[in-house]
Amino acid sequence: MELRKSLVKFSLQLDESTDVFARYVVNDNIKEEYEVDSLLFLPPPNITGNLHLGHAFGGTLQDVYCRWLNYKNLTTKWIPGTDHAGIATYTKVLAYMKENELPEKNRKIIFEKWNKEKQLKICQQIKKMGFGVDWDFYYNTIDSVHCESVIDSFIQLFDKGKIKRKMSCVNWCCFLKTSIADFEVQKKSIKPGNKIKFPSYFKPVNCGRMFEIKYEIDQMPGQYITIGTTRPETLLADVAICVNPDDIRYLKFNKKFAIHPILKTKLPIIADTMVYKDFGTGAMKITPLHDNKDFTIAKSHNLGLGNCTIDKSGNMINVSCHFEGINRFKMRELIADILSSTGRLVKVYDYKTDVSICQRSGDLIEPMFLNQWHLDCKESSTKLSNILKEDKLTFIPEKYKTEFMHWLNNRFNESWCLSRQIDWGHKLPIYWIKVTLKSDIVLESKCIMKFNHNNQSIKDNNTEFCAKKSLSEAEEYFEKKFGKCNVKVSQETDVLDTWFSSALIPHIYKDIKSKKRLIFTASDIINAWISRMLMLSIELDDRLSFDTVYIHSIIRDHMGQKMSKSVGNVIDPLQIVEGGQSIKVNKNNSKNIKECGVDALRISLLSHCSTSRFLNINLDEFEAWNRFLNKIWQASRFIIMGFEKNNLNNIDILIRDYTEMDYWILSKKHKMMNDVSFHMDKFEFHSAIILLHDFFKFTFCDIYLEYSKSHPNQLHSLKLMLLIVVNYLNLLLPFCPYISTFIKNYFFKLVNSEKEIKLNNFLKLNQTLSEAEYLNSEKKVDTQIGILQNMAKNRISGSNKIIELYLKGPIFQDMDTNLIKTICRAAKVHINKDVYKDYKRLQTYHNLNQKLNLFCYDYCK
Repeated sequence: MELRKSLVKFSLQLDESTDVFARYVVNDNIKEEYEVDSLLFLPPPNITGNLHLGHAFGGTLQDVYCRWLNYKNLTTKWIPGTDHAGIATYTKVLAYMKENELPEKNRKIIFEKWNKEKQLKICQQIKKMGFGVDWDFYYNTIDSVHCESVIDSFIQLFDKGKIKRKMSCVNWCCFLKTSIADFEVQKKSIKPGNKIKFPSYFKPVNCGRMFEIKYEIDQMPGQYITIGTTRPETLLADVAICVNPDDIRYLKFNKKFAIHPILKTKLPIIADTMVYKDFGTGAMKITPLHDNKDFTIAKSHNLGLGNCTIDKSGNMINVSCHFEGINRFKMRELIADILSSTGRLVKVYDYKTDVSICQRSGDLIEPMFLNQWHLDCKESSTKLSNILKEDKLTFIPEKYKTEFMHWLNNRFNESWCLSRQIDWGHKLPIYWIKVTLKSDIVLESKCIMKFNHNNQSIKDNNTEFCAKKSLSEAEEYFEKKFGKCNVKVSQETDVLDTWFSSALIPHIYKDIKSKKRLIFTASDIINAWISRMLMLSIELDDRLSFDTVYIHSIIRDHMGQKMSKSVGNVIDPLQIVEGGQSIKVNKNNSKNIKECGVDALRISLLSHCSTSRFLNINLDEFEAWNRFLNKIWQASRFIIMGFEKNNLNNIDILIRDYTEMDYWILSKKHKMMNDVSFHMDKFEFHSAIILLHDFFKFTFCDIYLEYSKSHPNQLHSLKLMLLIVVNYLNLLLPFCPYISTFIKNYFFKLVNSEKEIKLNNFLKLNQTLSEAEYLNSEKKVDTQIGILQNMAKNRISGSNKIIELYLKGPIFQDMDTNLIKTICRAAKVHINKDVYKDYKRLQTYHNLNQKLNLFCYDYCK
């Protein structure tokens, strides 16, 4: 019977009530105040596509952990879900609509259809991977339950004064026309002269160029100050020239003005330590609304902010009619031509630099100052930092706690921009009005502050905001506050950052009482997801959302490259499970892989250290582990065939039938079980896998199973092996649920003793000897096996013949001849018998007669 065909047939008959999926056990010892022992959350996959190996790895780790707790008679809840994935899905669907020429009027329907189809596909993949999640708690981050919780949480934070609207510099994608988060921005190194194709412009753009432009000094004819810039298109938004106060080259220009080379306006020359005197010319132009650093300098020197000269589409605005509407990249060339024609362009040279690229669209990020909704994180990040210092939150491995604290104290202590300018996601529950009031009515507004061109705080004129669940509630609120007046209530058009809704997952399930809450995730989203979940739980629930964070490796290909669709090395786990497909390892090379099954995929992934930062995948390893699982099946078949041949239907074992080797294998099994338990409790999954592998292959199969073929009581050894294998499969089940359940069910039908085997009554056999006797017995047999294995290794090179063995020495006197035959592959064994009269003149290990395959070994202590 072929294992793969049998498993496929078996899997088709499964439902969620079988041991493959079941994890629940009745635990009478659990306290009434707790619903479960452990609560876990499956990081919700984005509905942008199918699951990849990274999802398979993280999910397998959690599934194994849940099953291990089940093995220890502990209860768990493992909550699955999918993420609507805001901008990521928005980008995918727009590309899909463009490719298939779908009408814009059906956009909402297309988004909803995409969401349903991808959810279904992902859930099917989760089930095929054997993940025993709790489907009764399944969610999608944009379903009705989640939406209600998102709105309630937002309003709660708004009413506490944590969410406010303010002007800030955002990462703007002109192609998608939305702001994006810092971690959705990729830094790309540009070599001198290299051109990049951006989706918002029709031809490649050379971003690696430095333009040196000279500005004439006011009232100092013939005197110039030269600045360097990579973005001359922002020249029309200049408000000043800035130098380092310690730069002696520019001391003479202190408190002077420079003449703008195009607008002919006067620009003050200021000094600030934020300018590096050794970088470029040591002088830089200040364009506050196009660069965050420039904005900071302008504020500190009480400068006006100037105009924003690039709109949300990447075209020029607030400029003369000659330039209005011109694309920013074309404007770069036009400005360079104008400056060159007037003699103000000193030189242009290739320059190595880094540019910010939108991870989703590939467009060049445009720094832009906009009024956005922000969540104040300063207080919660301080609380979280103190909690970490008190060791109330466990990171596995510990090194990530130090990294997280550093990031928390240096990066995540200001505010979180929540606004996104797309139409897929949770619409902000913000409503506003512009109030027209009579002169005797005073507007006590919580209006939002922003900077005008003189850097003074002003209010949005007669604008009042509120956070409510619906338009009717907002209208009722405004009418109650201002009375009946000329009011038109409008809702904010922005949607929430997708991380806000996914960060609320623990909060939504806060009522599930558990002793322990855990989260498993890769290291690349600690800052994006873990930090936000912790922060929101502190703000909303005044407690941590979980107490243990397990950080696992990031999956990479065999060359150590990040898996990405652009490189062409992304692997769908079902390609490995089902086989028969050509898997791309990079853009140019592919590899055909055989059908390996779910268990081989799971155990192969877990055989590596899961807490290293990266895990390089070798496709050959999946087939290697599949061969190991086949070995388990072949060993099980040997036992099954022995039972059938001898018409055995019970597992009754008599103590008098036990040999020293029987006690040895039981002792080895017991030690292996204890070691596996030790490593699993420390989350060392890979160490447990190696122990399980080595015990079955090298201890059970290579020694005991072969020994059983010459066991003095064959029926006894068959029964003992069945019990040992079932016990082993119980331990293997968390890692390989399909093959473990399949073989166990086969055994149960074979002996009609499912209850007895499941209860592991045979473990009481370990009590037939004292612990000291067990250790002495194990040590004695280990010594004998070591000697015999060393003998087997030193046989004639390339010889696999069955030999007749002559052994001399007291160590062999009490040795089990069947054990010697098993390890040394000997047909006959003679102990302490001379072969020839001149035996004393033979070497310690000598080939006596190659034709007769006679060997002798002299062992003396």
